Amino acid sequence: VGITLTSVSSGSKVNIIDRGPVTNIQRTEDFGNDDAVYVSATAGKVTKTVPEAVGNFVQTVGRSTGAGSILANVSEQLIRLDEI
Repeated sequence: VGITLTSVSSGSKVNIIDRGPVTNIQRTEDFGNDDAVYVSATAGKVTKTVPEAVGNFVQTVGRSTGAGSILANVSEQLIRLDEI
C-alpha cells in the first residue's frame, strides 16, 4: 500500500511511496497543520475526515504538513466499519 506521485492508467507501472513527504496530493479538502490523513471513500483521494459509513475501511496514510501536503507514513492496519 502506498501513494503514487503521478496519475496513471490502469495496468501501467508506477512508483509509490509509503514514507516521506508528498506535495500537491489529491484530497477532498484542504488540511490544517498536523491533521491525521486517511484514505478517502472517494477513489484516488485522501481526507482528514475519518470515514464513518458502514462497510468503509479506515486506513491512516500520514499527517498533514500544509493545505495539500503530507508526511506519508502509510499504516498497514485496516479497520472495517461494521454495524453495531
